[in-house]
Amino acid sequence: MAKRRSTTVNTVTIPGYIRNYDKSFLMCRDIGHNWSYTVVQIIRNRSRHLRGYRQEMQCSTCSTIKYRWINPDGTVGSASYRYPDLYLIPSEIGRLSEDRAALRLAAIHESNLPTVEWVEEEPLVVEA
Repeated sequence: MAKRRSTTVNTVTIPGYIRNYDKSFLMCRDIGHNWSYTVVQIIRNRSRHLRGYRQEMQCSTCSTIKYRWINPDGTVGSASYRYPDLYLIPSEIGRLSEDRAALRLAAIHESNLPTVEWVEEEPLVVEA
């Protein structure tokens, strides 16, 4: 007899998870990070030949740190990130790409920006 696999149903969804998400994280997830350079290292080998550059940047909104390797010709070799605690959404909850709309709406409602109600008038009908 085949063994039955136990399945658990995830009761927390992306919209539920981001309800208590840090507001600065919402902004960065919605419109992107606001990077500023913190350190740029020039990397040379023992013969003093240029191997490349290591840039370190920090987001002024959420404090994520980005490390980027720049080749001697200026092309980007690689990049990595160090995120603040609780920035990454646990994989068992889901992938953010599957529910980015919920994140955008949460960012709008949590932004503390002044809002303006806009009421559309009747559509203009042009007769030929």
